[in-house]
Amino acid sequence: MPPSGTSANSSGSARRSPPRSSGLFRALDVLEDHPETWPEWPGVSHSPPIRRFLVWDFPFALPFMVLEDRIVVLAVAHLRRKPGYWLQRAESVKSSPSR
Repeated sequence: MPPSGTSANSSGSARRSPPRSSGLFRALDVLEDHPETWPEWPGVSHSPPIRRFLVWDFPFALPFMVLEDRIVVLAVAHLRRKPGYWLQRAESVKSSPSR
């Protein structure tokens, strides 16, 4: 069994996860409540639209898509490094079945 605050992945190794009170999890909770209210990512034309959630007090954003049965976060994207590196993930998500 992994130590407290960690989870085992499919390879059996443990990975640390942030506490539920962390800024990222609070952001995900807010995003989940009303995903359609967040603006589309500027300069990106995609169907379904890729929306942008800015993380408070940090230079990060969550590019995400709202699908019929789920919300898919494509990345935790640093706003000043490698812009758009996550775009190709949108195509693979669009073509993959729901899990």
